[in-house]
Amino acid sequence: MAPVVVLWAVAIMVACSPGDTADADGSAGLLGTDGALPPVDPPPADAQPGQLLEEVARIPPAAVPGARTTAFTYVTTGVEDRTVTATGLLVVPAEPAVGLVVWAHPTRGLADRCAPSLAGPETIPLLDEFLRRRWAVVAPDYEGLGGEGLHPYLVGSSEGRSLLDATVAVHDHVDDLAHLPVVMWGFSQGGHAVAFAAEMAAGAADVDLVAAAVAAPVSDVHSFARRAEQRPDQQGVLLSILAGYAAAYPEVDLSTLLTPEAAELLPTVAEDCIGEVNDAARRLDAVLAGASIDDQPLLTELFAANRAGQRDPRVPLLVVGGTEDDVVWPADTRALAERWCDHGATVSLVERPGEGHAVVVDDLLFDWIADRFAGVPAGRTC
Repeated sequence: MAPVVVLWAVAIMVACSPGDTADADGSAGLLGTDGALPPVDPPPADAQPGQLLEEVARIPPAAVPGARTTAFTYVTTGVEDRTVTATGLLVVPAEPAVGLVVWAHPTRGLADRCAPSLAGPETIPLLDEFLRRRWAVVAPDYEGLGGEGLHPYLVGSSEGRSLLDATVAVHDHVDDLAHLPVVMWGFSQGGHAVAFAAEMAAGAADVDLVAAAVAAPVSDVHSFARRAEQRPDQQGVLLSILAGYAAAYPEVDLSTLLTPEAAELLPTVAEDCIGEVNDAARRLDAVLAGASIDDQPLLTELFAANRAGQRDPRVPLLVVGGTEDDVVWPADTRALAERWCDHGATVSLVERPGEGHAVVVDDLLFDWIADRFAGVPAGRTC
């Protein structure tokens, strides 16, 4: 078994420093030699969701020795129900792949420069072991990260469609990956994305989803926003949630919601990554003008619509959380598992005593995924 590690903290929202951007490690990744972002064009007028637009070997071959690593663009359905271009990475093992893992990343920010694909495959945790087991990995950037518009942060349908359409693009257009069974797995914001993707995929014929795993998932956006509101170091997270919802829902009016001081930071939200946004927002006395999150009927309604666990995904589910998580409340993780259980889902809830947001997963995740690819029946802790 591979040595036990935790989900590294560089991408966890509470651990980001002002220099923690998508390309902070100095890797060229997808950045041009002048440091500019690659151009991403709108899709053709006749493009369909799940269509692969371009697969380009822009990553240095040495990035993952022995593996084929490519950047790709694909078509997904945006928040306004129009087709948009999205981006991602694909890493394929040297030997024929026997499964496809879809990785959903944690909070990076709302700006294009925060897209994990820009830094290359080093942003994908546990990648070496996935490849050793002959699992290909697709790592989509969500809508608005590296593609068109501002990222609609924690809008479940947008995240879910991004994951599903990237999976279809790879399945349908990359010959050696066609018809592979799929497991989705995500951490923090990525857990929210996987939950929605799995629920949206239920019964769909175009994705052979066999299981979904989430660690420290953001499942209840209202609760997550309330937690951020109560912490000075998380005011940037709250501001990012509100900006993301304004990008998705025209009825969210930031001019009336935000304090003048918070409104002045909106360009920072649109241009910088989450560590920088949190640092800039520390000086705020408040993000919301007037009432708190709990007293905002419109936001309460929209957050409820984006709460994960509203139906049975019809595939086995692994839910992992730490009992000392101060980013995603442990009670919220338990409640997600309970909601899925109430819908009749096959859920395995693992609570790690004494662990926080960077919860250990690889001592159980690899074997759990391998069993799902092998068709072994999953256990149920409901």
